[in-house]
Amino acid sequence: MHGLRHIKDVENAWRNYETTAFVYIPNPQEYSLRPNKGVIAGTENVYMISAHHQLHCLKKLQLGHVAAVMGDSNYTMAKEHAEHCFDYLRQAILCAGDSTLEGVDPGTPGLLQGYGARHTCRLWNGPEGLDTWRQMHCAGEGLGCHD
Repeated sequence: MHGLRHIKDVENAWRNYETTAFVYIPNPQEYSLRPNKGVIAGTENVYMISAHHQLHCLKKLQLGHVAAVMGDSNYTMAKEHAEHCFDYLRQAILCAGDSTLEGVDPGTPGLLQGYGARHTCRLWNGPEGLDTWRQMHCAGEGLGCHD
């Protein structure tokens, strides 16, 4: 994790996340899913990975926050989309909240930012990682399917 002292690293991390991740599942019943059509025009059995949907929402809210702080009126996000994202993230935290106990951060006496605590994370990269699985099941070009 990055602390506020590494804000450029945080900005770069946001730029590098693929937040649109549609996957094609040829046999949705194997995942206890119902077949679908029309998630993306002309497709069937296309789904989005929740973690990527969460990152999409967080990234949109982060971009809106930065735009507001910088006084940039060019970035717009529909109120309904923002409300959806806040509620979706609330539900995600309630569903899979990280129960790591956090103390005062090393090097920042009195501040409790969550950095420095040891978290047990889900594997994201590598052969067994969620992102590798996403790339193997990509729904098509332009739908979050690059390395």
